[in-house]
Amino acid sequence: MKEHVQKFLQDDPSQAQVRGAHGFTNMFHAALSGNVEIAQILYDAGSTEGLGSALHAAIWQKNEAMLRWLLEHGADVQTRDYRGKTPLEAASEQENTTVVDLLKEFGAN
Repeated sequence: MKEHVQKFLQDDPSQAQVRGAHGFTNMFHAALSGNVEIAQILYDAGSTEGLGSALHAAIWQKNEAMLRWLLEHGADVQTRDYRGKTPLEAASEQENTTVVDLLKEFGAN
């Protein structure tokens, strides 16, 4: 899959920022799938929009590796999801103390 994404972006780098039919970014989809390698490829191609939404996707999937990657690459720990919840609130609802601690480490309150 990595090679396909790289080729796709090589042919048209602007695709890194495209939103799908439901308005979600490619970064959101990478986070939802849990594929950190694809997230890095998108990021390197300029896909920085939607890191907050991607953060929520990583929390939903309980994917700590993706969550850490997003936080290390500037995802806003205060961004709200469609329910108006912050990442910390979403993780607390799941009673996921590891994710809660990680979010707090990056400044969530």
